Amino acid sequence: MRIRAIAAAVLLTLAGTTAQADVRPNIVEGEFVGSAPWAVQLHNGGSFGCTASIIAPEWVLSAKHCGGDSVRVGNIRLGQGEERAIVERVDNPAGDMMLLRLESEVDTEYVRLADRAPRVGEVHHIYGWGTTDYECCDSISPLLKRAAVKVVGTARDAYGGVAVETRWETGTAGYGDSGGPQLNSDGIQVGVCSTGDYEFTQYASVAAHRGWIRSVAGV
Repeated sequence: MRIRAIAAAVLLTLAGTTAQADVRPNIVEGEFVGSAPWAVQLHNGGSFGCTASIIAPEWVLSAKHCGGDSVRVGNIRLGQGEERAIVERVDNPAGDMMLLRLESEVDTEYVRLADRAPRVGEVHHIYGWGTTDYECCDSISPLLKRAAVKVVGTARDAYGGVAVETRWETGTAGYGDSGGPQLNSDGIQVGVCSTGDYEFTQYASVAAHRGWIRSVAGV
């Protein structure tokens, strides 16, 4: 039964349907953040769709089941930040992860990427914009939110790739919290939001796909 709603969003996006209501991020409970210069909003036709992170001057990391034609970078307020068009999309063949090359560089603080898998019991934070309750998809948050989650093991993402599995601590990812980052206590990104069921989440593992990221983005 887990993640059927989000899996439906994956299929709609792959089929070429915009389905913006199905891919909005949704941090339930949690808290607002004061600063996140690496945070990225993924837009399609001017409408907000997914969360992402910027990992290098021209490269953004998000989930493969997301779509978009532009981003806004470096502002916690929805609809604000530096805007850039997307000129190239590279899908990970082995998991729910994609890299987007921007039309020009963005000068900001780039998120650091994990080289090792997290350990069970570690407490991390997940990030996203969007609805703040269990219903899709009203109450869109005007500010970026985060929630604490605890690593409980490994799992599979929406495409069968290796994923970090976590469980609710102060909040959770909800319906369509797609592409957003999971950061460890050192602020290093360990995962990309793929699936979840309001208690457990599965984030595509950065460490498992570290070689692929380097081969495409050079970082």
